[in-house]
Amino acid sequence: MDLSGNLKATIKAQVIKSLQGLFDLVQTLDGRLKEQATSKLSPSPASPASSSEVNLRRIEDLTKVHSELRDDLRRAKLATYAKVTKVTKVRTNINSPSKPSHTIIVTSTEEKDTSEDVLEKIRKTVVAKDGDVKIDKIRKAKSSKVVISCDSEENIQKVVARIGSNKELQAQKATNKDPLLMVRDLLAYNTDDDITAAINRQNSQLVGDIPESEYRVLLIGGDVNARRTW
Repeated sequence: MDLSGNLKATIKAQVIKSLQGLFDLVQTLDGRLKEQATSKLSPSPASPASSSEVNLRRIEDLTKVHSELRDDLRRAKLATYAKVTKVTKVRTNINSPSKPSHTIIVTSTEEKDTSEDVLEKIRKTVVAKDGDVKIDKIRKAKSSKVVISCDSEENIQKVVARIGSNKELQAQKATNKDPLLMVRDLLAYNTDDDITAAINRQNSQLVGDIPESEYRVLLIGGDVNARRTW
């Protein structure tokens, strides 16, 4: 923002200087034209290098410079606004807490059933329209599975209880997979402890207040041509 302020001040000073020069030229040209009008001397033939034409060209050049400076100032304002809104959006996304989701995976005891068959059985078993059960999301998955998500543990337990009443369906709690991270071109002298410490340090904002005992960094990889590829 300080750089933007300095840029605005510089552009403003250049614009004022250009406009002052333009004003002086206009006054000079106007005075000379008046002198020529009052004198009865026949005007000399115009030449490409005459003073009036030179002044006109200078006026055109100054007008062009003024237009370019005005465009630069407009672009500077737009760039500053875009930068501020981008930073604000990123900070908002980081600070906003994610909504917890409780998810189960439902399968059929019948091997021939497809995910569409499982979904139809769930509709008949879990009657959400009675208002006692609230389901946020339900979708078909691979291997004849259906995924159900609720916004609270209480609601997901109600769904599990309903599904348990149907002997052709079975439900199990979905487990989150560990996120994977690939790090390339590590030098051979980097130890596992160095890599682990660097990963923890660079991702501290993602871990937040989670105790160290509840998360881990597991390194799986090997050495390739004196470099470590994970």
